[in-house]
Amino acid sequence: MSITFSPTTATPVTDELLVSSDRGALRVPVTATAVSGAAHLQLPPTLDFGDVALGTVATWDFTIVNSGNIPMTITKAKAPQGVFSTTLPISEGLVIPPGESAYQSVTFKPTAAGQAGTQDTYYLFTANDGQGEQKVMLTGIGVDDPIALKAYQIGAGDPRSVLGRSLTLEYPVLGGKCQDYNKGVICWSPATGAHEVHGAIYTSYQAAGGAAGSLGFPTTDGLRTPDGLGQYNHFSGSGALRFTGPRRRGRMRSGGHPGEVGLTGLGTGSAGLPVDR
Repeated sequence: MSITFSPTTATPVTDELLVSSDRGALRVPVTATAVSGAAHLQLPPTLDFGDVALGTVATWDFTIVNSGNIPMTITKAKAPQGVFSTTLPISEGLVIPPGESAYQSVTFKPTAAGQAGTQDTYYLFTANDGQGEQKVMLTGIGVDDPIALKAYQIGAGDPRSVLGRSLTLEYPVLGGKCQDYNKGVICWSPATGAHEVHGAIYTSYQAAGGAAGSLGFPTTDGLRTPDGLGQYNHFSGSGALRFTGPRRRGRMRSGGHPGEVGLTGLGTGSAGLPVDR
């Protein structure tokens, strides 16, 4: 048996259900209390991603709050498309209890440098609170940032990566720029592009003045020698290669143009890898 309660005032109500049969009557107490209140959808007006490097993506969350005192139902949720998107859109029909929140993630993948987001770029929501449609405006800026792109590609900033955590913001160096990490560096110039240096090679590279020193900017990332025992980078300056291997420290091999030095026999000849003495 179901009982419907349709209160007209915000006061407690007490009644009883009388069940009669040939064996007598049974009285079932019924009580209820009407609640005076309303649901209330609360959203941030904007979600601004700031600068995001071309070729990378950024994913941020925003909060969907029911700041009312009765449950709230999301009746419409229209996800954005294009450079702003989501793979896990919130479900229409979701009920958010009073004072509780839900979270929605949005991903920004810029395709061109400059401002992204217009008056038509938003996440649209409607709830059963009588407010009508509400929008979270989505904005961001695509930037041409080769160092940020390189960091994204190799996972730099993660303490488990070859470079570890970032120590500095990007800083200018002789017509290019670099960013330091606790286990290496990423440097960029218009002529060389962005490349990383890490490990023992980084230690020697730093001691030689880094990109501002005689070695100049790296022209390759840290690479393994064919025999798998060593590591090397090419540089734009006077140093052709630097190696590291078991029981060996970073060592510069000078002379010749770095671009002319090949990999044939690198670390595989009878002399092996260079060793500091």
